[in-house]
Amino acid sequence: MESIGYYHYQLAYYFQEEGIKVSVENPLSVKYFIQMKLSKVKTDKSDAKAICEYGRINEIPLYTALTNVQSECLQLALIAVLNKLIKQPFAIAKSGLLYDETYASVLSK
Repeated sequence: MESIGYYHYQLAYYFQEEGIKVSVENPLSVKYFIQMKLSKVKTDKSDAKAICEYGRINEIPLYTALTNVQSECLQLALIAVLNKLIKQPFAIAKSGLLYDETYASVLSK
């Protein structure tokens, strides 16, 4: 499977727990592999076939899954970071304050 953000962790963990061998690969590697084939067809079915061929041709290591707790912690941490990155710009825009390059936080004193 392709590594897709943090979404692949739970599925990879599930497969490993069920005794199914799984590998997680960088999506850019797969993308460049597909591009090298010069195929003009771009469907889910053609992508699945290309990923399967990529796995047969290349030596891909088996995935060593995190524990379920580690996986959940990682997902929660990423969600918290993304939440903060999304909320800060909106809070700044909502405040109506203009950019001040000499600004110093009162918290840093």
